[in-house]
Amino acid sequence: LSINEIYEKYLGQFSDDFTDSDDNMTRLAELISSGGIFKNTYFYIDNYDNFMPQHFKIIQALLLNSRGVYITLGMPEDTAGLFEPVQQTKNRLFAIAHNAGVPCGSISLTEKPDYIKSPDIRYLLANWESGKKYADSCENIEIFTARDIYSESEHTAAKIISLVRDKKLRFRDISIVCGDISGYLHIITSVFADYGIPFFTDEKINVTMHPIVKTVLSLFDVIQENWSYNSVFTYLRSGYVYDKDETGVSPVNPEDIDLLDTYVTAHGIKGKKAWFSDWTESGETIFDDVIENRNTEEYDLEKLNSLRKKIIAPFAAFMENKGRTSSAIASAVYDFMCRINLYDGIVYECGKLDGLGMRNESQQIKQIWNTISEVLNQLVITMGKGSISRENFALYFKSGLSACELSIIPPGLDRVSLGTVSRNSPSRVRALFIIGCSYGVIPASASGQSLLTPLDRSLLGTSLEKKNKELAPDDAGSNALERLKLYGIVSTAQEKLYISFPASDTEGNAVAPSTFISDVKNIFPDVKCSDNVISKPSAEELLSSQKRGFYYMLSKLSESSREKPEKLWSRVYELYSLIPEYSGKQSL
Repeated sequence: LSINEIYEKYLGQFSDDFTDSDDNMTRLAELISSGGIFKNTYFYIDNYDNFMPQHFKIIQALLLNSRGVYITLGMPEDTAGLFEPVQQTKNRLFAIAHNAGVPCGSISLTEKPDYIKSPDIRYLLANWESGKKYADSCENIEIFTARDIYSESEHTAAKIISLVRDKKLRFRDISIVCGDISGYLHIITSVFADYGIPFFTDEKINVTMHPIVKTVLSLFDVIQENWSYNSVFTYLRSGYVYDKDETGVSPVNPEDIDLLDTYVTAHGIKGKKAWFSDWTESGETIFDDVIENRNTEEYDLEKLNSLRKKIIAPFAAFMENKGRTSSAIASAVYDFMCRINLYDGIVYECGKLDGLGMRNESQQIKQIWNTISEVLNQLVITMGKGSISRENFALYFKSGLSACELSIIPPGLDRVSLGTVSRNSPSRVRALFIIGCSYGVIPASASGQSLLTPLDRSLLGTSLEKKNKELAPDDAGSNALERLKLYGIVSTAQEKLYISFPASDTEGNAVAPSTFISDVKNIFPDVKCSDNVISKPSAEELLSSQKRGFYYMLSKLSESSREKPEKLWSRVYELYSLIPEYSGKQSL
């Protein structure tokens, strides 16, 4: 079978009853063509260098069913090399308009942008491909080699504090573009918190990381792990198990959980049988044989058993449900959520957050509940009435949730933006940091893994060209698009450009710098290059954070304890002694 035949058979299996989110744009194009709601509307499309095939379908539909479509493309008059992908996009748009019988034209704006105040950044963009050397002194571009990701993040934070403190920039004037944000985000979150730097990234968060989802999934974990200590107390300490009475709902008392934890640990309670049986041992514990002269602690067994029964009740109800269809199990899961008062608890939490003005966090919790409900509904629809085990249902449920992501809304205006080259391209900023600028990461290299061989692409390309269609870019085309994206990122820097990369990864393996760093060094022979691999950080950098500066101060004084301390660090010690938060810690 050919690829087309396989794909048609795949679509035939699902087209009648199910839809795929990837088909939404195709359906949108069809809706635009079938209705006349946009016949008096003008459309403006900006900030695109290339489009997906489905995007082109929508543009064609708009051309035929609106007053007009205006599209801006960023490209010079000479489009060879770097801007060739943009020229290809322009040619495709003209071909679509010609085939649709719609008149089209282009307007060239030849004015040079004046928003870039730094002459060396302007020169870098103008000589991106030629590599012509800069004759003047490079004062606004810096390259830093870090020992590792952690020290790179610290250096970036210290530099941001310096810009805000000494150059009077606002946090919103600064943007960070990261090569591998998944490897940096947790470190940046920790470091920036210590430095007092507010930041925002619109990277989406997987819902399975949220404690509400962990609470629901604990239903299956507790049963499958036969009521192990970890599964039970992960569920109890999630923070989203609630008690409900005539006065309302409230989270399960943490002191009650601690009491259970102490008793369960002391008596080695584990397994379904132990949790579903009355607890009668008050003083003796599993440690009696190895601990002499132990002070026997008496437990309130009545209270403990009351808590135990309250905990096992939702699980018991779930296990009593003998249904083995997706609908029956999904209903049992929903019943479990109701029995732990999850919905009422979420309403309670949202009310508290709204009262504190934390509406974004409130919306996020509501979004979690809706996501769980939607995944359950989808499982019922897609699995039909066939038989399924709880274990398999749990696998599908977890898989469905793991494919869902949460978008985070910026909680404030004055924040550093954090993004990637492929996503979250910043608007114009006064200072731009490109971190994690390693070989193959910035610009990203194509994976080299493709379903089609070069010969396949050549044969298909010729056939599709006759039908005014084209394949997605090959590896060379993908690499060209990545270089163009990096150019666009650099063009947002108005005054300062900071480039850095770690000399080693989290496992201690050596990391090579990006070819972009080599290109910058070739164009600017005197560009400022620094590192903390061989050189030590300056005192100014170490003291940019009050919290981290305190521990660096103790470390420096410890290093010089056998000799006379440096005058600077002795003075820093005196200053910290005046801060109540640290005065009592200096002798530790």
